[in-house]
Amino acid sequence: MARQLQATPSHWQGIAVAALAIALYAATIGFGTALDDGLVLSDNAYVLQGPSGIGDILTHDSFHGSIGESANLTGGRYRPLAQVMYALEVGIAGGVAPKLHHTVNVLLYALTALVLLRFLQRRIMPGHTMAALATVVLFVVHPLHTEVVANIKGRDELLSLLLLTLTLDRLLAWAENGKATTLAMASGLLFLALLAKENGVILAALVPVTFHVLTHLRPRAWWPAWTAVALVLGAYALLRTGLIGTQVREVTEVMDNPYLLASTAERIGTILHVFGRYLLLLIWPHPLTYDHSYAQIAYRTPADPTAWVPGLLLVALAGLLVPALRRRDVLGWCITFFLLTWGLVSGLVFNIGAPLGERFMYQGSLPFLVAVVVLAERLLDRWAPGRAMRQRTATAAFTLLALAGVMGTAYRLPAWRDNDTLLLNDVAISDRSVRANTYAGIAAIHRSDAATDRATKRDWAFKALDWFAKAAAIKADYVPIPLNAGVAWIRLDSVERAEAMWDRVRLLEPDNALLRTYDEFLFNHYHTSGLRAGAERNFTKARQELEKAVRYGPANADAWYNLGGACFSAGDMAGASQAWERSLQLKPDHPGALQGMAALPK
Repeated sequence: MARQLQATPSHWQGIAVAALAIALYAATIGFGTALDDGLVLSDNAYVLQGPSGIGDILTHDSFHGSIGESANLTGGRYRPLAQVMYALEVGIAGGVAPKLHHTVNVLLYALTALVLLRFLQRRIMPGHTMAALATVVLFVVHPLHTEVVANIKGRDELLSLLLLTLTLDRLLAWAENGKATTLAMASGLLFLALLAKENGVILAALVPVTFHVLTHLRPRAWWPAWTAVALVLGAYALLRTGLIGTQVREVTEVMDNPYLLASTAERIGTILHVFGRYLLLLIWPHPLTYDHSYAQIAYRTPADPTAWVPGLLLVALAGLLVPALRRRDVLGWCITFFLLTWGLVSGLVFNIGAPLGERFMYQGSLPFLVAVVVLAERLLDRWAPGRAMRQRTATAAFTLLALAGVMGTAYRLPAWRDNDTLLLNDVAISDRSVRANTYAGIAAIHRSDAATDRATKRDWAFKALDWFAKAAAIKADYVPIPLNAGVAWIRLDSVERAEAMWDRVRLLEPDNALLRTYDEFLFNHYHTSGLRAGAERNFTKARQELEKAVRYGPANADAWYNLGGACFSAGDMAGASQAWERSLQLKPDHPGALQGMAALPK
């Protein structure tokens, strides 16, 4: 049986892993958009232009088409490749087409599986065909990848790893044939990888290790390849800085700068803790959640066991790296690849907006799984008593892990069906996160709006307020909380409480653009209520309501005229005069105000 499996043509194995990827993620083709899909796709003006927007996509920050020159555009997001693809897809479909975008993601994942199998069998694990196949299968079914594949925005990660793998493959092919065309192809692939995501910068350090471990070339023989890589990285850096600049705005909000409030010790301790969390997620990816932002992960000091234990593991990996590189052991390549990937997203050097993100370990999961399979194979060779026992043990372990991965992925995928489903599902896991609780409240408002009966509408509105209260208990000055809590109160017909919430927003962020929309709503509400009270000859209430109306619509001449009428009817001639004067300032020929002024006692 083993010999028959070993003899299976590699292209059939490639078809099998690609088919597995498609079968596992086929359900996502019917999913909608979620999270940052709006920033890069559905709300991005450049992408929505279709192919005609590609020029702007290539010359601006990836979020520029959504938020323009906003203060939130802190720099560091020049990732045009995925957005160029979105624009082409928008052109094909005539608009945003989640089914098409998801289909492309699934196909890219299947192509990645195919390329990885070829790469591992030919370059990383030559002569260990089944070990390479097992590695790729475990990669395909790993539940940690659900965010990357199921979220349309995850395409930058998909493209990055796919193109980096192809780059390394072509570099190693050049080591065999020495052809300039092969090196040129590797350079082009690396440039595309960098346009997908900045992860490609790790090749500056990974390429020397790759040549050292996986070839017998001496440095003076492979320096042309490393030079080519360095030139591509330099050209990319010049292009990037020329197009979007070098200035990175300081992020002074903890929601987007997770270590802003941490001391140096707490920052180091928490980074080590998160390193341990990444290892645990790679080994046991449950539970999964889209959000690990403030304050889901509490600050730790290096003295905390959940920090120093991962710290020891990190030191141990670094300690194993040197002898592994001396031996030209593939484990040295795995450790280097993993640590470089982790270092890029760790927060040690760059602020990445969150202490942890499951998508950040998509690339790192590859060297991790290669190392796991290589170590397992070596352990079996050393301690298993015979070939048959080794094969049975390996088959049993692989089968259990693969089935666990399939089940974990199948369990996680439904949460990504659409944005609101994800937000409402994951808040139970990220229950200490300000953002997760706030966004769950927003999703609950959407559920309230979609409900067809009054009781359900109110129930969802109250749930929204509960989540907003939880978020506010952690961070009361987070503007989206009162901004959306006001909307929830409107759904419960409590305009006064909504107004109080939006007044908080005025204190926190006076220039918030949504306040103009809510002010218009409040103006219409109080103006209508004032006119109704006047018609009922309740002039005291009419005056109170119309005074609120002109607060939110100070440029509305009719509102000032009606306020003057309410004052006049209530016997306040001075108030009536002031209101009508204001009406005439706004509209000098206002007939009602002119008539009112004429009726005032001389």
